[in-house]
Amino acid sequence: MTELLPGTQIPSRTLDDEHADIYVDNFRKILRAARLNSHYPDGRGLAEQAGVFGSHVHRGLYKGLEIDERTGLPTYKEWTRAQTDITLAANQLVNLGSRELLV
Repeated sequence: MTELLPGTQIPSRTLDDEHADIYVDNFRKILRAARLNSHYPDGRGLAEQAGVFGSHVHRGLYKGLEIDERTGLPTYKEWTRAQTDITLAANQLVNLGSRELLV
């Protein structure tokens, strides 16, 4: 594996929302079908987390999805964004109260 020098850009490509949604759907199917063993992260959990990359979830807040061209996977920046969104959403849902009160 080629290591990048500090300050070097990761070779990446940004998929527009339409292509990102296709990518996310296929990526989630692959993760679910992979039957990853205990030496890998939980495939179902990864598939659920990857769902936040789709435009139907972020609703235009982000412009596409950045993919690392060396691996074909979302960049570290995208995974960090997804985890941050998941954490923020969970915290906000707690603050909103019960579902019955919201309806």
